[in-house]
Amino acid sequence: MFKGLYDALKDIPRFILFLQIFIATICPGFLIVFLYKSNLFMGLDIIKLTLFSISLSLPVFLLNAIIYSLGYKINGTEDQYINTKSSQNNYIQVIIANSSIITIVQLYLSILISWMFKLYFHIFLYIQVLAFFVHLVVIIVYNIIYRGKLKQVHEASSNPAIQGSTKDN
Repeated sequence: MFKGLYDALKDIPRFILFLQIFIATICPGFLIVFLYKSNLFMGLDIIKLTLFSISLSLPVFLLNAIIYSLGYKINGTEDQYINTKSSQNNYIQVIIANSSIITIVQLYLSILISWMFKLYFHIFLYIQVLAFFVHLVVIIVYNIIYRGKLKQVHEASSNPAIQGSTKDN
């Protein structure tokens, strides 16, 4: 999963990356302010509204970036991506791209659900917390089952018998 995403996202144009960041950090904040405090949305000037919107969306983006980079760390693939300076830049670009995609889906889906069911802001926050835990669990479970320690333990326990039979041949 991570290797394929890394290869696909390491060479995306900077414009697309900045567009993803804009859509993930500024636009959802505008929608949240409009949904829950429309009078504040109409009353603030554009600079204050933009800063307020970023302050609402950026923590979600940063937590998703941390969770996604933990996925690379758990998977043990972080070291093979950051050997050189250009690889470090590509690694950071992939983390930002993946985090913005997850943030876009998470925030816009939460905003849509909150708008459709006329939910209060604290319920919106509960949805965000639940989404973080689901994201974290999915990353950890994926890495444990498919790429992680259980697969290595299974291979290590079955290898001595296989190695013994190959040495005899």
